[in-house]
Amino acid sequence: MTALAVAGSLVIAGSAMAQFVTGDATLDNLNMNAGVMTASTGANGITITEPAGFGYVWGGADVTLANQQVFDPADNTVVWTYTINSPTPGTTGPDYGSNPAWTWSGITILLAANGGSDQRYPASGYDGYNLTYAAAPFNGQNVANTDKGYSYNPITQTVTQTAALDATTITALQSGQTITTVQFSIDPTTLPDGYSLTFDSIRLENVPEPATLALVGLGVTGLLIARRRVKAS
Repeated sequence: MTALAVAGSLVIAGSAMAQFVTGDATLDNLNMNAGVMTASTGANGITITEPAGFGYVWGGADVTLANQQVFDPADNTVVWTYTINSPTPGTTGPDYGSNPAWTWSGITILLAANGGSDQRYPASGYDGYNLTYAAAPFNGQNVANTDKGYSYNPITQTVTQTAALDATTITALQSGQTITTVQFSIDPTTLPDGYSLTFDSIRLENVPEPATLALVGLGVTGLLIARRRVKAS
């Protein structure tokens, strides 16, 4: 039981490990190389700013060779964060009419492994007025912060999205391939005052499967019961 408890602690500790795609906690070392978007790289990441009338935009960025990572073969999850700079979700006024700001903006990312195929991670629509979201194919609305795959901090206006790596990407990374390219795409409603957001970070993590966590939980529970019996005797 002691061994099982130790293994459990290792699993839980492993789930907290993260490797940033660019080797940096912020996307401040990517080189934009393609696309149709107005992007600038700063200390906090890549900021996309578009004037009124712009809808869908996309852009690609290279991960420089010096910053490419060899990932933990156990990594199975991608997590990315972005901050909504303007307009503030829920903004209303004469320019917006009955459509509050960020009513159904769509965000996606794409990771390209060296020698592997490009893998796109889920588009999601975001309703800044009702603080809800829907993952593609947009077949249902969910409330932000009630699903581990999507959380929103209204104080910082930061969104965190989580998605499972697909099998092709996992196989590529397990073979030692690196991520060489990141592509961003945004498809918001046409906002009358334009919009600005910053992609902050992209990282890979090892998130234990629910079945593994359940087994660990049973082992820890058994250890606690055994200790209680020893004390009682």
